[in-house]
Amino acid sequence: MPELNGFLWTIKPKGLKPMAFLSKVKSALGVKKAGYVGALDPFAWGLMPVCIGRACRFSDYFLSLPKTYVCALQFGLETDTWDITGNTTGVSERRPSTAELVSCLNKLKGDIEYPIPPLSSKKVNGKRLYHLFYEGKPVTDLKGVAHVSTSLLLEVQEASQRGVEKAVVLFEVSKGTYIRGLAMKIGEIVGSPCVVSDLARVRIGHISIDSGIPLEELNTEKVVRIEEALSFLPDIKVEGDEEKCLRQSGKADYLLYANEDSSYYRIWGTQGFMGVGKISQGELVMERWW
Repeated sequence: MPELNGFLWTIKPKGLKPMAFLSKVKSALGVKKAGYVGALDPFAWGLMPVCIGRACRFSDYFLSLPKTYVCALQFGLETDTWDITGNTTGVSERRPSTAELVSCLNKLKGDIEYPIPPLSSKKVNGKRLYHLFYEGKPVTDLKGVAHVSTSLLLEVQEASQRGVEKAVVLFEVSKGTYIRGLAMKIGEIVGSPCVVSDLARVRIGHISIDSGIPLEELNTEKVVRIEEALSFLPDIKVEGDEEKCLRQSGKADYLLYANEDSSYYRIWGTQGFMGVGKISQGELVMERWW
């Protein structure tokens, strides 16, 4: 049987740890080498891409894509995990009005400084925050910067006279953004503590959750070729001396794109897909070979 190489837009269900989900994917496909791209913790669900075989070497290009999340927020509650599953650490009678929440979300766009949640994969002195959390040494004073392209209020549930109890919000954000941290930021702005009660990743780059494959529907026929999965990158075709030089040294003059440093491309030769390269100082430089 030929080696299986390619890519899957899988849907991780709620309640599964990333490694447990990956183990189930490997078992369903009968493969030994696979890796997920952009982990979703057990609380969250939705799109979690998986690379198979040699396609794993191209995972970095997917990590850089913007992500879209739909999250449910609950106001008036604080927990140690910054979501509904944690231990309650505080409550408040204060609730924001719908107008206050809309105003907050309108401000929450662009490059935003926000608190990093203690239950996250960010490292401090070589240890991930979630390890420190479970060791009883939570870190809650770290700040990060996220680029928020979209923050849109989809739905509100109001209690009479008190204001918004729950809300559903859509965020489009840069890689590495922690939605629990944005929820904490919202709570700080509107003056009412806020936790995430549900979280789904619904889009990665140009792929929506409608294209995702549930675990129970996985099979080898659903694996797409890596060059197809990388279709969000523009193409460059090389031939003749350019292709020969590129294959021999990994570089070739490409003055046509001399002013487009650091742009990534799918590179095609006379025999098909070669890999991914970028333009640097008038040269086409291979970054990943297929």
